[in-house]
Amino acid sequence: MPRCKNGTRRNKKTGNCEKKSSVGTKRVYSPIKSAFPPLTSSDIENILKEYNITNISDKRMLTKKLKKMKYNPNYESCWDGKPGRNLYEQATEKVSCWNKYGRGNFE
Repeated sequence: MPRCKNGTRRNKKTGNCEKKSSVGTKRVYSPIKSAFPPLTSSDIENILKEYNITNISDKRMLTKKLKKMKYNPNYESCWDGKPGRNLYEQATEKVSCWNKYGRGNFE
């Protein structure tokens, strides 16, 4: 079978050369929007107030860590071993565990 001309392609069913369709040939990728947007500064303030974090160095460290935090579906809470349903829940669980069990290490 001879090759098809430039700008055409062979139809697999009929074997005839057909003009290429311009629809759907170029893929446009859009950035994926996260289902879990980052925590806002008001969310972070609410979490810190909830657990009475008043020490300035602890407050700064937690604020910095919480701003960078992203939802992790593999995270297991220290209370019940289940991941939080959203980023806010995960953040509150992490801060409460940090507040109760270990002040030196915040994952």
